[in-house]
Amino acid sequence: MVSNPRLNRLLQRKEIKELVDVPLPKGSRIYLVGGYIRDFLLRRKSHDIDLAIEGDFDQIFSRFKKRISGKVVNYATFQTGTIVTDRLRLDFARTRKESYPTPGALPKVVPADIYEDLRRRDFTINAMAVRLKPPPLTFIDPYNGYQDLKRGWIRILHEESFRDDPTRIFRAYRYARRFSFAIEPETKSLIKRDLHFITRLTPERIINELDLIAEEKEWYRIIRDLKNISIYRLIADRPLIRRGRGVTERKLFLHAHLKLNILENGPITVSQLKSAKEIKRVERIVAELKRIKKRSACYRTLSRLEPTTIEMIKELYPELKTKIRQFKRDVLLKPLITGSDLLNLGLKPSPLFRRILDRIRVLQVDRKIRSKKEAMQLIGQWISS
Repeated sequence: MVSNPRLNRLLQRKEIKELVDVPLPKGSRIYLVGGYIRDFLLRRKSHDIDLAIEGDFDQIFSRFKKRISGKVVNYATFQTGTIVTDRLRLDFARTRKESYPTPGALPKVVPADIYEDLRRRDFTINAMAVRLKPPPLTFIDPYNGYQDLKRGWIRILHEESFRDDPTRIFRAYRYARRFSFAIEPETKSLIKRDLHFITRLTPERIINELDLIAEEKEWYRIIRDLKNISIYRLIADRPLIRRGRGVTERKLFLHAHLKLNILENGPITVSQLKSAKEIKRVERIVAELKRIKKRSACYRTLSRLEPTTIEMIKELYPELKTKIRQFKRDVLLKPLITGSDLLNLGLKPSPLFRRILDRIRVLQVDRKIRSKKEAMQLIGQWISS
Protein backbone atom coordinates (compact mmCIF):
# COMPACT_ATOMS: atom_id res chain seq x y z
CA MET A 1 0.00 0.00 0.00
CA VAL A 2 1.21 3.51 -0.79
CA SER A 3 1.95 5.50 2.37
CA ASN A 4 -0.02 8.63 3.25
CA PRO A 5 3.10 10.84 3.28
CA ARG A 6 3.84 9.78 -0.28
CA LEU A 7 0.26 10.46 -1.35
CA ASN A 8 0.40 13.86 0.30
CA ARG A 9 3.32 14.73 -1.98
CA LEU A 10 0.76 14.78 -4.77
CA LEU A 11 -0.72 17.90 -3.22
CA GLN A 12 2.66 19.61 -3.48
CA ARG A 13 2.36 19.46 -7.26
CA LYS A 14 0.92 22.70 -8.63
CA GLU A 15 -1.36 21.03 -11.15
CA ILE A 16 -2.92 18.74 -8.53
CA LYS A 17 -3.42 21.57 -6.04
CA GLU A 18 -5.28 23.53 -8.74
CA LEU A 19 -7.61 20.57 -9.26
CA VAL A 20 -8.28 20.11 -5.54
CA ASP A 21 -9.11 23.81 -5.19
CA VAL A 22 -12.04 23.56 -7.63
CA PRO A 23 -15.28 23.32 -5.59
CA LEU A 24 -17.52 20.35 -6.45
CA PRO A 25 -21.27 19.84 -6.02
CA LYS A 26 -22.28 17.94 -2.89
CA GLY A 27 -22.01 14.17 -3.27
CA SER A 28 -19.57 14.36 -6.22
CA ARG A 29 -16.24 12.54 -6.31
CA ILE A 30 -13.19 13.03 -8.47
CA TYR A 31 -10.28 10.63 -8.91
CA LEU A 32 -6.84 10.68 -10.44
CA VAL A 33 -6.62 7.51 -12.49
CA GLY A 34 -4.42 5.55 -14.86
CA GLY A 35 -1.11 6.72 -16.25
CA TYR A 36 -0.60 9.77 -14.04
CA ILE A 37 -0.76 7.66 -10.86
CA ARG A 38 1.47 5.00 -12.41
CA ASP A 39 4.09 7.56 -13.43
CA PHE A 40 3.92 9.34 -10.06
CA LEU A 41 4.67 6.07 -8.27
CA LEU A 42 7.51 5.36 -10.72
CA ARG A 43 8.85 8.89 -10.14
CA ARG A 44 8.44 9.70 -13.82
CA LYS A 45 7.26 13.03 -15.19
CA SER A 46 3.85 13.13 -16.81
CA HIS A 47 2.09 15.91 -18.69
CA ASP A 48 -1.16 13.96 -19.13
CA ILE A 49 -3.67 13.83 -16.28
CA ASP A 50 -6.65 11.45 -16.41
CA LEU A 51 -9.55 12.28 -14.11
CA ALA A 52 -12.61 10.14 -13.40
CA ILE A 53 -15.78 11.79 -12.13
CA GLU A 54 -18.65 10.34 -10.11
CA GLY A 55 -21.63 12.66 -10.29
CA ASP A 56 -23.20 15.10 -12.76
CA PHE A 57 -20.46 15.20 -15.40
CA ASP A 58 -21.63 18.30 -17.27
CA GLN A 59 -21.99 20.34 -14.10
CA ILE A 60 -18.61 19.25 -12.70
CA PHE A 61 -16.72 19.67 -15.98
CA SER A 62 -18.13 23.19 -16.41
CA ARG A 63 -16.61 24.17 -13.05
CA PHE A 64 -13.16 23.01 -14.17
CA LYS A 65 -13.54 24.86 -17.48
CA LYS A 66 -14.16 28.10 -15.59
CA ARG A 67 -11.14 27.66 -13.29
CA ILE A 68 -8.53 26.27 -15.70
CA SER A 69 -7.43 28.28 -18.75
CA GLY A 70 -6.86 26.29 -21.91
CA LYS A 71 -8.34 24.84 -25.06
CA VAL A 72 -11.52 22.92 -24.23
CA VAL A 73 -13.08 20.00 -26.07
CA ASN A 74 -16.33 18.63 -24.65
CA TYR A 75 -17.97 15.41 -25.86
CA ALA A 76 -21.21 15.77 -23.89
CA THR A 77 -22.80 12.71 -25.52
CA PHE A 78 -19.97 10.50 -24.22
CA GLN A 79 -19.57 12.41 -20.94
CA THR A 80 -15.91 13.12 -21.62
CA GLY A 81 -13.94 16.31 -22.01
CA THR A 82 -10.41 17.64 -22.40
CA ILE A 83 -8.63 20.80 -21.32
CA VAL A 84 -5.22 21.48 -22.89
CA THR A 85 -3.07 24.13 -21.23
CA ASP A 86 0.44 25.28 -22.13
CA ARG A 87 1.82 22.67 -19.70
CA LEU A 88 -0.71 19.88 -19.41
CA ARG A 89 -3.45 17.84 -21.00
CA LEU A 90 -6.31 17.01 -18.66
CA ASP A 91 -8.78 14.32 -19.73
CA PHE A 92 -12.07 14.07 -17.82
CA ALA A 93 -14.52 11.17 -18.04
CA ARG A 94 -17.56 9.94 -16.17
CA THR A 95 -16.75 6.72 -14.31
CA ARG A 96 -18.20 3.93 -16.40
CA LYS A 97 -18.68 0.25 -17.03
CA GLU A 98 -17.89 -1.29 -20.40
CA SER A 99 -19.16 -4.40 -22.14
CA TYR A 100 -18.01 -5.82 -25.46
CA PRO A 101 -20.71 -7.26 -27.75
CA THR A 102 -18.13 -9.12 -29.87
CA PRO A 103 -14.33 -9.58 -29.68
CA GLY A 104 -12.50 -6.50 -30.94
CA ALA A 105 -15.64 -4.36 -31.14
CA LEU A 106 -15.89 -0.94 -29.54
CA PRO A 107 -17.47 -1.21 -26.10
CA LYS A 108 -20.95 -0.31 -24.92
CA VAL A 109 -20.71 2.11 -22.01
CA VAL A 110 -22.95 2.85 -19.02
CA PRO A 111 -22.27 5.03 -15.93
CA ALA A 112 -20.86 3.16 -12.93
CA ASP A 113 -18.70 3.66 -9.83
CA ILE A 114 -14.91 3.92 -9.65
CA TYR A 115 -14.43 0.19 -9.05
CA GLU A 116 -16.26 -0.73 -12.26
CA ASP A 117 -14.28 2.00 -14.01
CA LEU A 118 -10.97 0.52 -12.91
CA ARG A 119 -12.12 -2.96 -13.92
CA ARG A 120 -12.32 -1.85 -17.58
CA ARG A 121 -8.63 -0.82 -17.65
CA ASP A 122 -6.00 -2.66 -19.67
CA PHE A 123 -3.33 -3.57 -17.08
CA THR A 124 -3.08 -3.61 -13.30
CA ILE A 125 -0.47 -0.84 -13.32
CA ASN A 126 -3.07 1.39 -15.02
CA ALA A 127 -5.93 0.32 -12.75
CA MET A 128 -5.02 2.42 -9.71
CA ALA A 129 -6.73 5.60 -8.55
CA VAL A 130 -6.41 8.32 -5.93
CA ARG A 131 -9.57 10.01 -4.70
CA LEU A 132 -8.84 13.72 -4.67
CA LYS A 133 -12.22 14.89 -3.42
CA PRO A 134 -13.85 14.61 -1.02
CA PRO A 135 -10.82 14.46 1.31
CA PRO A 136 -8.80 12.73 2.58
CA LEU A 137 -6.65 11.50 -0.30
CA THR A 138 -7.43 7.80 -0.68
CA PHE A 139 -5.43 5.26 -2.67
CA ILE A 140 -7.57 2.68 -4.50
CA ASP A 141 -5.83 -0.42 -5.88
CA PRO A 142 -8.25 -3.36 -6.25
CA TYR A 143 -5.97 -5.33 -8.62
CA ASN A 144 -2.62 -4.92 -6.79
CA GLY A 145 -1.18 -2.68 -9.46
CA TYR A 146 1.27 -1.17 -6.99
CA GLN A 147 2.74 -4.61 -6.26
CA ASP A 148 3.09 -5.26 -9.99
CA LEU A 149 4.86 -1.90 -10.37
CA LYS A 150 7.36 -2.98 -7.73
CA ARG A 151 7.76 -6.41 -9.39
CA GLY A 152 8.13 -4.84 -12.83
CA TRP A 153 5.23 -6.79 -14.36
CA ILE A 154 2.72 -6.07 -17.09
CA ARG A 155 -0.40 -8.00 -16.10
CA ILE A 156 -3.96 -7.94 -17.45
CA LEU A 157 -6.96 -7.76 -15.12
CA HIS A 158 -8.92 -10.76 -16.37
CA GLU A 159 -8.47 -13.57 -18.89
CA GLU A 160 -10.90 -12.13 -21.46
CA SER A 161 -9.02 -8.83 -21.66
CA PHE A 162 -7.27 -9.41 -25.01
CA ARG A 163 -10.42 -10.94 -26.47
CA ASP A 164 -12.38 -7.81 -25.51
CA ASP A 165 -9.76 -5.40 -26.85
CA PRO A 166 -6.92 -6.90 -28.93
CA THR A 167 -5.14 -3.52 -29.14
CA ARG A 168 -3.97 -4.32 -25.61
CA ILE A 169 -1.53 -6.79 -27.13
CA PHE A 170 0.31 -3.92 -28.83
CA ARG A 171 0.19 -1.94 -25.59
CA ALA A 172 1.57 -4.79 -23.50
CA TYR A 173 4.82 -4.76 -25.46
CA ARG A 174 4.90 -0.96 -25.63
CA TYR A 175 4.65 -0.60 -21.85
CA ALA A 176 7.06 -3.48 -21.23
CA ARG A 177 9.79 -1.74 -23.21
CA ARG A 178 9.00 1.76 -21.96
CA PHE A 179 9.38 0.76 -18.31
CA SER A 180 11.84 -2.13 -18.77
CA PHE A 181 9.19 -4.46 -17.33
CA ALA A 182 8.41 -8.10 -18.09
CA ILE A 183 5.08 -9.37 -19.33
CA GLU A 184 3.70 -11.58 -16.56
CA PRO A 185 3.75 -15.28 -17.60
CA GLU A 186 -0.01 -15.88 -17.59
CA THR A 187 -0.55 -12.64 -19.53
CA LYS A 188 2.00 -13.80 -22.10
CA SER A 189 0.15 -17.12 -22.44
CA LEU A 190 -3.12 -15.29 -23.02
CA ILE A 191 -1.49 -13.14 -25.71
CA LYS A 192 -0.54 -16.33 -27.53
CA ARG A 193 -4.05 -17.74 -27.09
CA ASP A 194 -5.88 -14.61 -28.24
CA LEU A 195 -3.47 -13.24 -30.84
CA HIS A 196 -5.85 -14.15 -33.69
CA PHE A 197 -8.43 -11.63 -32.43
CA ILE A 198 -6.23 -8.89 -33.91
CA THR A 199 -7.87 -9.73 -37.25
CA ARG A 200 -11.09 -8.26 -35.82
CA LEU A 201 -9.54 -4.78 -35.49
CA THR A 202 -10.16 -2.07 -38.05
CA PRO A 203 -7.11 -0.69 -39.92
CA GLU A 204 -7.61 2.64 -38.13
CA ARG A 205 -7.19 1.06 -34.70
CA ILE A 206 -4.08 -0.83 -35.82
CA ILE A 207 -2.62 2.36 -37.31
CA ASN A 208 -3.22 4.21 -34.06
CA GLU A 209 -1.34 1.59 -32.02
CA LEU A 210 1.58 1.57 -34.49
CA ASP A 211 1.76 5.36 -34.44
CA LEU A 212 1.98 5.27 -30.64
CA ILE A 213 4.77 2.67 -30.83
CA ALA A 214 6.65 4.85 -33.32
CA GLU A 215 6.80 7.62 -30.69
CA GLU A 216 8.49 5.38 -28.13
CA LYS A 217 12.20 5.61 -27.43
CA GLU A 218 12.53 1.81 -27.59
CA TRP A 219 10.48 1.41 -30.79
CA TYR A 220 13.11 -0.81 -32.45
CA ARG A 221 12.78 -3.34 -29.66
CA ILE A 222 8.99 -3.16 -29.57
CA ILE A 223 8.75 -3.91 -33.28
CA ARG A 224 11.15 -6.83 -32.83
CA ASP A 225 8.95 -8.17 -30.03
CA LEU A 226 5.87 -7.95 -32.25
CA LYS A 227 7.69 -9.71 -35.08
CA ASN A 228 8.71 -12.46 -32.66
CA ILE A 229 5.05 -13.27 -31.93
CA SER A 230 4.31 -13.21 -35.70
CA ILE A 231 1.79 -10.41 -35.42
CA TYR A 232 2.62 -9.25 -38.96
CA ARG A 233 0.98 -12.38 -40.41
CA LEU A 234 -2.37 -11.22 -39.08
CA ILE A 235 -2.22 -7.69 -40.48
CA ALA A 236 -0.36 -8.29 -43.74
CA ASP A 237 -3.44 -7.50 -45.83
CA ARG A 238 -4.29 -4.26 -44.00
CA PRO A 239 -3.42 -0.71 -45.14
CA LEU A 240 -1.17 0.49 -42.34
CA ILE A 241 -0.48 4.06 -43.41
CA ARG A 242 -3.13 6.77 -43.55
CA ARG A 243 -3.39 8.60 -46.84
CA GLY A 244 -3.12 12.35 -46.81
CA ARG A 245 -1.20 12.46 -43.52
CA GLY A 246 2.43 13.10 -42.79
CA VAL A 247 4.34 9.89 -42.19
CA THR A 248 7.71 10.11 -40.49
CA GLU A 249 10.55 7.89 -41.69
CA ARG A 250 10.46 6.13 -38.33
CA LYS A 251 6.77 5.25 -38.74
CA LEU A 252 7.31 4.12 -42.30
CA PHE A 253 10.22 1.94 -41.29
CA LEU A 254 8.19 0.47 -38.45
CA HIS A 255 5.18 -0.24 -40.65
CA ALA A 256 7.33 -1.71 -43.39
CA HIS A 257 8.85 -4.22 -41.01
CA LEU A 258 5.40 -5.46 -40.06
CA LYS A 259 4.21 -5.63 -43.60
CA LEU A 260 5.89 -6.60 -46.86
CA ASN A 261 3.69 -4.33 -48.97
CA ILE A 262 5.24 -1.07 -47.78
CA LEU A 263 2.80 1.55 -49.04
CA GLU A 264 -0.95 1.50 -49.45
CA ASN A 265 -2.39 2.33 -52.87
CA GLY A 266 -2.67 5.99 -53.75
CA PRO A 267 -0.41 9.06 -53.99
CA ILE A 268 2.69 9.15 -51.82
CA THR A 269 5.09 11.94 -50.97
CA VAL A 270 8.67 12.20 -52.15
CA SER A 271 9.92 11.70 -48.59
CA GLN A 272 7.85 8.54 -48.25
CA LEU A 273 9.19 7.20 -51.52
CA LYS A 274 12.74 7.99 -50.46
CA SER A 275 12.14 6.21 -47.15
CA ALA A 276 10.65 3.18 -48.89
CA LYS A 277 13.73 2.92 -51.12
CA GLU A 278 15.99 3.18 -48.08
CA ILE A 279 14.04 0.41 -46.36
CA LYS A 280 14.43 -1.85 -49.37
CA ARG A 281 18.17 -1.06 -49.49
CA VAL A 282 18.57 -1.99 -45.83
CA GLU A 283 16.61 -5.20 -46.37
CA ARG A 284 19.00 -6.16 -49.20
CA ILE A 285 21.97 -5.45 -46.96
CA VAL A 286 20.47 -7.56 -44.17
CA ALA A 287 20.01 -10.47 -46.56
CA GLU A 288 23.62 -10.03 -47.69
CA LEU A 289 24.89 -9.98 -44.09
CA LYS A 290 23.04 -13.20 -43.32
CA ARG A 291 24.82 -14.94 -46.22
CA ILE A 292 28.30 -13.57 -45.58
CA LYS A 293 30.80 -15.75 -43.73
CA LYS A 294 34.06 -13.80 -43.92
CA ARG A 295 34.65 -11.18 -41.27
CA SER A 296 36.15 -8.73 -43.74
CA ALA A 297 33.11 -9.01 -46.03
CA CYS A 298 30.85 -8.02 -43.10
CA TYR A 299 33.21 -5.15 -42.37
CA ARG A 300 32.96 -3.82 -45.93
CA THR A 301 29.17 -4.11 -45.97
CA LEU A 302 28.56 -2.45 -42.61
CA SER A 303 31.09 0.31 -43.36
CA ARG A 304 28.65 1.65 -45.94
CA LEU A 305 25.94 2.32 -43.35
CA GLU A 306 25.22 5.14 -40.92
CA PRO A 307 25.70 4.24 -37.23
CA THR A 308 21.97 4.69 -36.52
CA THR A 309 21.10 2.25 -39.29
CA ILE A 310 23.54 -0.30 -37.87
CA GLU A 311 21.89 0.04 -34.44
CA MET A 312 18.48 -0.41 -36.01
CA ILE A 313 19.59 -3.60 -37.76
CA LYS A 314 21.07 -4.91 -34.52
CA GLU A 315 17.74 -4.49 -32.71
CA LEU A 316 15.51 -5.76 -35.51
CA TYR A 317 17.69 -8.75 -36.40
CA PRO A 318 19.14 -10.35 -33.24
CA GLU A 319 20.81 -13.07 -35.33
CA LEU A 320 23.19 -10.38 -36.67
CA LYS A 321 24.28 -9.07 -33.28
CA THR A 322 27.50 -11.11 -33.22
CA LYS A 323 28.59 -9.83 -36.62
CA ILE A 324 27.80 -6.25 -35.62
CA ARG A 325 29.77 -6.60 -32.37
CA GLN A 326 32.73 -7.89 -34.41
CA PHE A 327 32.40 -4.96 -36.79
CA LYS A 328 32.47 -2.47 -33.91
CA ARG A 329 35.67 -4.05 -32.60
CA ASP A 330 37.22 -4.07 -36.08
CA VAL A 331 36.46 -0.37 -36.61
CA LEU A 332 38.66 0.37 -33.60
CA LEU A 333 41.67 -1.48 -35.04
CA LYS A 334 44.52 0.92 -35.69
CA PRO A 335 45.57 0.75 -39.38
CA LEU A 336 48.83 -1.15 -39.79
CA ILE A 337 50.07 1.19 -42.55
CA THR A 338 49.26 4.63 -43.95
CA GLY A 339 49.80 6.50 -47.18
CA SER A 340 53.07 7.86 -45.76
CA ASP A 341 54.42 4.32 -45.48
CA LEU A 342 53.69 3.77 -49.18
CA LEU A 343 55.44 7.03 -50.10
CA ASN A 344 58.48 5.87 -48.12
CA LEU A 345 58.56 2.77 -50.33
CA GLY A 346 58.93 5.01 -53.37
CA LEU A 347 55.36 4.63 -54.61
CA LYS A 348 53.67 7.63 -56.18
CA PRO A 349 50.11 8.64 -55.21
CA SER A 350 47.65 6.82 -57.49
CA PRO A 351 44.52 4.61 -57.34
CA LEU A 352 46.95 1.82 -56.42
CA PHE A 353 47.35 3.47 -52.99
CA ARG A 354 43.71 2.88 -52.07
CA ARG A 355 43.75 -0.72 -53.36
CA ILE A 356 46.84 -1.55 -51.30
CA LEU A 357 45.49 0.08 -48.15
CA ASP A 358 42.12 -1.66 -48.56
CA ARG A 359 43.75 -5.04 -49.15
CA ILE A 360 45.93 -4.71 -46.05
CA ARG A 361 42.87 -3.67 -44.03
CA VAL A 362 40.98 -6.77 -45.18
CA LEU A 363 43.84 -9.04 -44.14
CA GLN A 364 44.07 -7.24 -40.81
CA VAL A 365 40.31 -7.61 -40.13
CA ASP A 366 40.49 -11.32 -41.02
CA ARG A 367 43.44 -11.63 -38.59
CA LYS A 368 45.71 -12.88 -41.39
CA ILE A 369 48.31 -10.26 -40.47
CA ARG A 370 48.81 -8.50 -37.13
CA SER A 371 51.82 -6.17 -37.45
CA LYS A 372 53.20 -3.40 -39.59
CA LYS A 373 56.23 -5.54 -40.37
CA GLU A 374 54.04 -8.26 -41.89
CA ALA A 375 52.11 -5.67 -43.89
CA MET A 376 55.28 -4.06 -45.30
CA GLN A 377 56.71 -7.48 -46.27
CA LEU A 378 53.53 -8.31 -48.16
CA ILE A 379 53.52 -5.00 -49.99
CA GLY A 380 57.16 -5.54 -50.95
CA GLN A 381 56.24 -8.93 -52.43
CA TRP A 382 53.31 -7.40 -54.38
CA ILE A 383 55.53 -4.65 -55.81
CA SER A 384 58.35 -7.01 -56.80
CA SER A 385 55.93 -9.37 -58.52
